[in-house]
Amino acid sequence: MMRALLIPLLLSVFLPLAALEIPLDDPRLEYAGFVSKTFVEGPRRNQRMVFSRLIPHRNHLEHDNPGGRIRFKTDSRSIRIKVRYNGLHHPDVPMESTGIFLIDGEFKPENTFTVDNRKRTRYFRRDLSFRIPADGTMHEYEVILPSGDSVELLGVTVSDRAKFGTPKPLGKRIVLYGDSIAQGGVLQPVQNSFPYLLGRAGNWELVNVAMPETLLTPWHAEFLAPLKMDLLLVMTGTHDWKSGTTLPVFKKNLERFFQTFRSRQPETPVVLVTPLKGGSATAPYREAIRAFGEANGMRVIDGTTLLPSDTFFSRDKINPNASGAAELAEKLSKLLFPSGS
Repeated sequence: MMRALLIPLLLSVFLPLAALEIPLDDPRLEYAGFVSKTFVEGPRRNQRMVFSRLIPHRNHLEHDNPGGRIRFKTDSRSIRIKVRYNGLHHPDVPMESTGIFLIDGEFKPENTFTVDNRKRTRYFRRDLSFRIPADGTMHEYEVILPSGDSVELLGVTVSDRAKFGTPKPLGKRIVLYGDSIAQGGVLQPVQNSFPYLLGRAGNWELVNVAMPETLLTPWHAEFLAPLKMDLLLVMTGTHDWKSGTTLPVFKKNLERFFQTFRSRQPETPVVLVTPLKGGSATAPYREAIRAFGEANGMRVIDGTTLLPSDTFFSRDKINPNASGAAELAEKLSKLLFPSGS
């Protein structure tokens, strides 16, 4: 029987004896950036909220929910958040799994939680403490899940007389589909990743469905089409080129993918971003995306204009580094919604 990794996030100096445990399906808790969430009911203190991105992946990355958020607003003087690293994510993928905690939208370097890769096992245990305001007034809190591990929410406990409010609403809901470039790379803490920075740029709800080594796959649209969204952002073509997908097959996959998507969402805006790297190797794929978008009324952004310098790329010359992720998020945010809305 698989053992579980339990990491309590203690968001105060101490937890008073009198405490109130909030049910995980309580409307006072807002969940954002998730494809799917399932409330697993059980005896007291044994409930859990399980998250999934649904699309199967050979490294089980469907269980990883990078940037998923648990949001709430309260005047509690103490907060206890319990999460569990459940081991469903592939244990040999060397990602730097770092999540963060925001207070009133602000991040401080000490408000992180992570798994030490030098001791990376399914069962690594650690307790973490964060200091929160103790002024008795309303503050907004957000737990941002890391990239690289499968994490469940087990509990939210506050002071017994705590009052709750409603967090400020997020803006447009953007679903992001693609390969490792869109996913945010594999070695960056979530606060430095391109998807997190893109969402933060416009206070958008970013649903990150991108995964490394993902080809543009027509049946993936069956998972995406039912999702509520204001925009579908597709960043593809690079891994298709690297993996040897022929151009005719890639073009056919584009057609079949959007046939499925449009059958459920005929009016949802779509933005296609071509591969970021220039050169003759990716040129046919960039042109195929441009031509398809033009023929089907979809906006196409030339990826080669977003990161014009090699200094923005990591050692593999394909994925952006931390500077590249910030540059990519800034430029894309301005292109997607110039007014900022």
